[in-house]
Amino acid sequence: MNTQTTFFSSSEEIMKTSLASTDYSSRILAEYKQKELLIDEAHAYIQEAIRKGVIGYFHQGASIVNGHASFSMPTCVESAKLALRVEYWLKVIAEIKLFDLMPASKRIEANNLFSGVNCPQFDESTLLPTLQDLLRKQKDFFIERIDGIFMGLSKTHFTNKPSGFSSKMIIAEVFDESGYVKSSEGALISDLRAVIGRLTGRGEPTEFATKRLIEQVASKHIGKKVDIDGASISIRTYKCGTVHFEVAEEIADQLNSYLAELHHAAIPSDFRPKKKTKRNSQFSMEQRMIPLSVVERIMSLKVDRENRVFSNLELYKNDIEPVREILCQIGAIDVRSSKVHVSANFNYDPKPVFDFLSLTGVCPDVKSHQFYPSTGVVAEDAAELLDIQNDDECCEPSAGNGDLARFLPDDALCIEISPLRCEILKAKGHNTVRSDFITWSNTHKSTLFDKILMNPPFSNGRAKLHVETALEHLRETGRLVAIVPSSMRNNYLLDGFDIKWSDVYSEQFEGTLVQVVIMVATRQKF
Repeated sequence: MNTQTTFFSSSEEIMKTSLASTDYSSRILAEYKQKELLIDEAHAYIQEAIRKGVIGYFHQGASIVNGHASFSMPTCVESAKLALRVEYWLKVIAEIKLFDLMPASKRIEANNLFSGVNCPQFDESTLLPTLQDLLRKQKDFFIERIDGIFMGLSKTHFTNKPSGFSSKMIIAEVFDESGYVKSSEGALISDLRAVIGRLTGRGEPTEFATKRLIEQVASKHIGKKVDIDGASISIRTYKCGTVHFEVAEEIADQLNSYLAELHHAAIPSDFRPKKKTKRNSQFSMEQRMIPLSVVERIMSLKVDRENRVFSNLELYKNDIEPVREILCQIGAIDVRSSKVHVSANFNYDPKPVFDFLSLTGVCPDVKSHQFYPSTGVVAEDAAELLDIQNDDECCEPSAGNGDLARFLPDDALCIEISPLRCEILKAKGHNTVRSDFITWSNTHKSTLFDKILMNPPFSNGRAKLHVETALEHLRETGRLVAIVPSSMRNNYLLDGFDIKWSDVYSEQFEGTLVQVVIMVATRQKF
């Protein structure tokens, strides 16, 4: 499969471009030898100080200052060099992500080897051969990881087939008596998410983040189906401790293709990868999957009582900008960042939105969703032209983050297609319906409003379609105010409506140079 080629050719490229390069191995070994020499020098210096009786002054000084002698000096040079070997092996392994494809049991075994008393020597004779051997085995590790997941599925539930993965699977006894995810089951679920993350190109979660995610679903959505990881996996948790998983058939096929390499004769043809047939895409075109590392960074953000958000832990350099982008998309104000931290302010409590992001792992694609928030002068001018009166029933179609809805009465109806933006609207206290406006209109023909305020999507003639659809929901004395492309100005007539246009506004939407006007449509009185 093409997926397999991508995974394991990348490992070979790492070998060619970094580890196998003379520069890299020479540099890392030179660093190691320099520190090893410093250990020898420090040990010799300490031994000389002991021989001359100087160390005794440290003991006596500690006794004078602290009232008791508690100072001790470790002097075992072999222990110090062991610690140095552990540091450098783990450093190199982390740089090339050698443990990433291993099943949990192999990771523990390898980590114990490279961080324990039997840690190999770190020199020319061991460095490259050891890493080359591990890299060559990466595909085997990946297959073992998938096999470990398969073997870890519940044997007592008939949903799990003994002949291979199906789209539905069950893991039993996931939670302990206190409701926390058990370590071994958490590692198994993390492996499942990690493998599917590689198949879908989203990266891998940490075991800690997986445990936290499953516990969150169990505490807030027990017995309910919840989509996670960009809808690549659906999960359902039960009080009895089982967790049910559902994946697309294509993903189950890919898992079985790897499993067949290990147990070729045991995988029946019905479970082998099938020829691809045309079918509807699993993911909505408007959704953009967020890398799992970025999702985890968002989950780690702290929110204080004044809705100020800050990163309590240091962020990876490559995650800073994606986290900033997500915060801006969900309405953050005054977003700031340093090399390792991000902070922002919100005018609503963003915790429910962070929870939603951590579960789904997706956000709307800005371009396909035509999301350009109305936050400038044009929004205030449009709201003023709407001229809201007491008892007016109001609506905002395609409400986005609620940048226009903030000018409407609290009970105004907000219609929005994006699940994420619906969570934002609800967090801000708006009356929200999740739907595409055109679809909603087709099933709510008799629903009418006194005032409608809108910033419709612009591309492919959608502004005109959305405006005309909104006018169908206007009462006889009603008024519609819409922010539309300037190309519609003075070039758009509607029977039964008085149309007025504002002057042209420029640079109102960040990231676009589109020019807009405000259209005010009022039903004619007869």
